[in-house]
Amino acid sequence: MAGIRRNRHKAGRRQSRGKKCRDIPVTRIDILDRRGEAALGKPVGSYRTLDLSAFWQRSEGFFDRAVRAVGQQLRELIPDSAPYWWQGLETGP
Repeated sequence: MAGIRRNRHKAGRRQSRGKKCRDIPVTRIDILDRRGEAALGKPVGSYRTLDLSAFWQRSEGFFDRAVRAVGQQLRELIPDSAPYWWQGLETGP
């Protein structure tokens, strides 16, 4: 079902689908340890995928929403102690 948050936990990793950010579907995968690294072939960390396939529908305001959604995901990943240049970008126009 669309819009329903589904979480799956497997050894060494956690996955969440169905969450939306500014009406854009987001999948989040957290690789927690060596088991997760081995299973997915990526280092420990948090990975986000935004489904921007609706771009091709050319709906009004989509590009602006997509840019803001990407920015929001980055803000969640970058610590508050980030360099000044990032903090300036964070506020936006």
